[in-house]
Amino acid sequence: AQDLRKSFTIDDVANDDIILAQEGQCNFLYSLIENRKDDEFRKGLFKSGVADSILFILESRKLQQITESYIDLFLQMSVPCGDEVKQMIFVQKPYPTLLKLFGRIDPYIIKLAALSIFNILGAGINRTPASTPHPPFEVMQQLNEIDKLFMLFKKTDVDNYTIDTAAVCVGRLF
Repeated sequence: AQDLRKSFTIDDVANDDIILAQEGQCNFLYSLIENRKDDEFRKGLFKSGVADSILFILESRKLQQITESYIDLFLQMSVPCGDEVKQMIFVQKPYPTLLKLFGRIDPYIIKLAALSIFNILGAGINRTPASTPHPPFEVMQQLNEIDKLFMLFKKTDVDNYTIDTAAVCVGRLF
């Protein structure tokens, strides 16, 4: 996780090396977690600071510097997993960071961000009474982030699956 926390310097060559090392680490972790149904491994990634480091990268980098290696790993941390792991993600307050990725040009990264939100919103949805909003609703409303989900409906450069995922996210919030 510490390697994922390395900050950029003023040296572009050094920054490229940092990006390559971080993407390599993300790809390695992705290969370990992909299709794994073991929550303990995911919990270990959270406890070691990997999720926090990925969110730091997604939050602090320019959009064009964010590649699918980072968001793909984050998505794999959210699926398939139980509510306890999703709650660990929710505590990290990922929504503003993930919604920032909707401004990315690459439609695949937008799709992965929408799927990550979809998975996180699935936590506790069956335990929330239908008469009350899902707990993440309040968080996203306070941050004025719900509009970003609606804006995804208007994007012409994403596929219908991504738009449908955003629609289900809105439904899960309400």
